[in-house]
Amino acid sequence: TRAKANSISELADQQISNAERITRAIDEIDKVVSDNAAATEQVSAATQQQSASMEEMAQSAKDLSAMSETMLQLVKQFKLVQEDLD
Repeated sequence: TRAKANSISELADQQISNAERITRAIDEIDKVVSDNAAATEQVSAATQQQSASMEEMAQSAKDLSAMSETMLQLVKQFKLVQEDLD
């Protein structure tokens, strides 16, 4: 009976030790998941910023193209043809 009590005590200690290891493993998994979630949010924010920047660049390119066309039309008004000079 004393041997059985010791055996039960040892098994209980092993259960406690195993439970502590499982708790530590779960805590580590939780930290990794939290870190991944934070990294994902950062990537999402960076992607949104890049998308906004690309849209601004595209609009700027359109604006420059329109200004270029306007300038070309203005220059055509002042172009002299050689025949007009004779």
